[in-house]
Formats: sequence, C-alpha cells, structure tokens
Amino acid sequence: MCAPGAQNVHGRTHGSSRRGLATEHCWWHDVCQTWLAPFGPISIHIRSSSMSIAKQMFRFGLIAAAVIAATAGPSASAEENTTVDGSGQKVVVHLSHFTDDLHRCFMAVKVANLMQEYGADVTLFVDLEGVRIAERKQELKFNWGPDSPSLAELYEKFAAGGGKVLVCPHCAKSAHITDPGLKRNADIATLPMLGKLLIEADKVMDY
Repeated sequence: MCAPGAQNVHGRTHGSSRRGLATEHCWWHDVCQTWLAPFGPISIHIRSSSMSIAKQMFRFGLIAAAVIAATAGPSASAEENTTVDGSGQKVVVHLSHFTDDLHRCFMAVKVANLMQEYGADVTLFVDLEGVRIAERKQELKFNWGPDSPSLAELYEKFAAGGGKVLVCPHCAKSAHITDPGLKRNADIATLPMLGKLLIEADKVMDY
C-alpha cells in the first residue's frame, strides 16, 4: 500500500494536501498488483493525472461486463430449453459388440433410446458379436456403472418405443441364429433391406 510521503513517477512526494490523490493512486495500484500477481513482483507507477479517467474506465468495464452477462444468461438458457424435433429423421445405430465390450453395447442402446425420444425413426443394426443382443435366449442381465439400468431394461424400452433391430444375415448364420430365436422387434435382414436402410439413413452412429 502507498502512503502519504511516497514518491510518484516524477519523484515528487504526495503531501497531506494531495492525500485524496495519493489514496486514489494506492487504490489503482492495489488493483493492478492483484491482476498482475501471477506474473511475479511488478512495480506499478501511474500518472496521478490519469487516475480519475482510469478509475471511471474500470468501473464502466465492470458495468458493461455485468450487462453482457445478464443478457447472455437468458439467451443460453432459452437455447438449452429449445425443443428438439427429430421427427422424420432416420437414424441407424450400428453395434458390433456384446459381452466383448459391454461399454459400447450400453452406449449404443442408450443413444438409440435418446434419438427415439426426440422423435427419430431409429433402427439398431447389429453384426459380428453384436447379433447376440437380439437373441431371445440372452437375458441381458448386465449393468454398466453405478445405478445403471440393466441392458435388458434399455433394450425393452427401445423395443417398446417402436425401435427396430436388424441383424446382419451373414453374422446371424455364423452365430447359428434364426428368426424364431430372436427377441421382439428384431429381424434378420436381407441384403436389399440393409442397402435401403443405410442409403436412406440421415445419420449412422457406429459402436
């Protein structure tokens, strides 16, 4: 902190008659030292004649920042609350994993449910190890993370919401899976069905 009697940039002392000016100098000096503290010890000398203008500019800056924050807040909040309408969009979620990577498996079905909630027409396309999720005999009693719904719950939610599951025909054959052995809303695709599905898709998400 500066005190009466401290030297200014011209080497003159602040006498008692200039106590108000010295106090203003010290106030600005403290603010500058606070802002520049991360850069190490720095000596701050500012012309006393500039103090009032600088102080007013600083105050104006604070007011402007507050106004910007106040106007930006509601806008950001309104954007977050804007309803997203996915109606008419065709989304394919591609899943190639099962118990070999449960994390991917959970993410695929969760994202499929999310897109479905926004009104999109969602198809879960499974191949490789992913075909196992569509098997009727697979109870899907798996959890991933604390308080996570089971994979069975996520799958049932997707199916109940009208979600479709298409199984790669070659992968189904390799896994000895047939149509009677599939869960509800699941079918073994034909090559023309797969071609149409992927060509017409607005979005394809890969897991």
